[in-house]
Amino acid sequence: MHVHKPKPVNSFREFLSEIGVIVVGIVIAVLLEQAVEAVNRSREVSEAREALHAEIYENAERLKLTIEQNTCLEQQLDAYAAWARGGAKPPPYRAFAPALKVEVWDAIKASAVAHMPLKERIHLSSFYGLMNNQLKEGEARGLANEAIVSFGELTALNDDQRVLLLKAVAQAKRIAHTDSGTASRVIDYAGEYDKPKEPVVLPKILRPGVDWVCGRTAVDPYQSHH
Repeated sequence: MHVHKPKPVNSFREFLSEIGVIVVGIVIAVLLEQAVEAVNRSREVSEAREALHAEIYENAERLKLTIEQNTCLEQQLDAYAAWARGGAKPPPYRAFAPALKVEVWDAIKASAVAHMPLKERIHLSSFYGLMNNQLKEGEARGLANEAIVSFGELTALNDDQRVLLLKAVAQAKRIAHTDSGTASRVIDYAGEYDKPKEPVVLPKILRPGVDWVCGRTAVDPYQSHH
């Protein structure tokens, strides 16, 4: 193998020229690497933004069903309050909870979201802060519903149970009202984002679930789904 020996540097000017060529080469390599990284980061942020918008809009559609369901729950709660006051026992209490999704946010909030503009990051953080409140209210609603269901398993109420049922109904109504209020705020917030390219498709069980709660169908979606 033939090896070319480096040419001797005969002057300081030649030395600076050689150094300049090396420095320029390094700078060009760094700039190219940064350009490729910027393109990849831009693509990652764009994909993350689209995924977040899809998740946000899907949650908004789910929360519209939650508000509709809460209205029907309040009608059932009125019937249980009337029972506690001496009226006829109402039909079995029906409750259904359209779950919310935060998987995309949890997966990318520390990565792609960190490269978004500050204003966008703040807005997303505020939105998912509301979502966190909504999730907590959903848990409280579930516990309140379980309490009402437990009273429905009784054939008759004694005086103490009547008092307890009225308290449970009042609490469930407060939670439903707060839950619907937060849901409305989340829906308004979601409307400020661009609509996803693909239409939002909810799980098929959600609409029948709300219809069941509202008494528009006698088919329990949990039973038919399994």
